[in-house]
Amino acid sequence: MATISQDSNSATPSAENSREWLALMDDDFTDSVCMLLPKGQATLVDVWAFDLFAVVPWKTTGRTIMYIEWFPVRYIPGYFGKCGKGKRRVGGSKKVYLLHRDIHSYANPCDRRKMDKHWKAKRTSHHIDHINRNPWDNRAANLRLATPSQNAQNKAKCKQPKSSRYKGVSKTANGKWMANIKVDGNHFYLGAFDDEVKAAEAYNAFVRKNCPEFGYLNPL
Repeated sequence: MATISQDSNSATPSAENSREWLALMDDDFTDSVCMLLPKGQATLVDVWAFDLFAVVPWKTTGRTIMYIEWFPVRYIPGYFGKCGKGKRRVGGSKKVYLLHRDIHSYANPCDRRKMDKHWKAKRTSHHIDHINRNPWDNRAANLRLATPSQNAQNKAKCKQPKSSRYKGVSKTANGKWMANIKVDGNHFYLGAFDDEVKAAEAYNAFVRKNCPEFGYLNPL
């Protein structure tokens, strides 16, 4: 799988620099292409996905690639309700398509049935996670079904940390470094340490033991 540099999320890829920006090394690009997006942006997709989705007028909102289909308002004449003859208003709604969800659902029909079931129930208990944490790499091999908790586990530390440069580590009022993590809605306190790195090591040890598939490891 591709390796991502530490600064890969600090910019947006273009048609010219997308593969270099993604820091993709030792990958086989035979079956992948760069699909152009508005504002000079681009995303990496499989050839079969390009053939299906390149004709859609995608747009980017932050780090999300989407397309919104609007259904116009229509009025149907007839007899409705107790008042007799009238008109019924239909339409005026929209449907949102997300590129990474559509690519994964076409590549994995079994997962698509799960997602359709939960979308109809207006629940979002199934997310699509980017394995290398890069939203511009939308090859099918980089996408997997995940719960909201698993998706959050695979997120790296934000670029502008409030107190610590490590995920799951924060500085307390007494100067200690506290390590904690939230998994499946449960908070786990991992201890307080004098050294920031020791707190990050405790966080990494918990991830390796309890959520090795999705958990993000702090670079030490």
